[in-house]
Amino acid sequence: MADDDDIDDLWSSGVVKKPTPKKTPQLVVDHKNKTPYKGFEPKDKPIGFVVRCHAIHYTFFYHHLLTVAMNSPDEDFFTLLTNNAAIQVYGRNLQAIAAAFGMHECAAISEYSPERFLPPGDDSQPFIEKIEVMLATPAKKPERASKPEEKPEKQDA
Repeated sequence: MADDDDIDDLWSSGVVKKPTPKKTPQLVVDHKNKTPYKGFEPKDKPIGFVVRCHAIHYTFFYHHLLTVAMNSPDEDFFTLLTNNAAIQVYGRNLQAIAAAFGMHECAAISEYSPERFLPPGDDSQPFIEKIEVMLATPAKKPERASKPEEKPEKQDA
């Protein structure tokens, strides 16, 4: 039984363990540099509008806007035609944005990017998933293919 006392002495040494304080969980997501997402920025009679795609921002002017065509009744995409571009906007609840373009009251539209914006909180607000901008480019002159040199046929005498 003396052996049991030795084991108890080994396991119950004079070291008192202090309870470790509970660490508060750290926030994993960094929202410091992100802004709340807004699909468009209304403004009273701007001269032009900015199209903010994921990597490129374009500026167009209202006096070049020719047509606003909305997919009805789904309101999940619309097309803006200018004198030098076709702009396809895809998303949901886009009627308010198309109406703002029709009244020349949209200063900017923004494609959603999780790197730049906080997730939208209200599903009833306009949300732009993707913007495609197709700029008009002049036709290129086709390159002429060089003709292989023709060898004159020899006549047998």
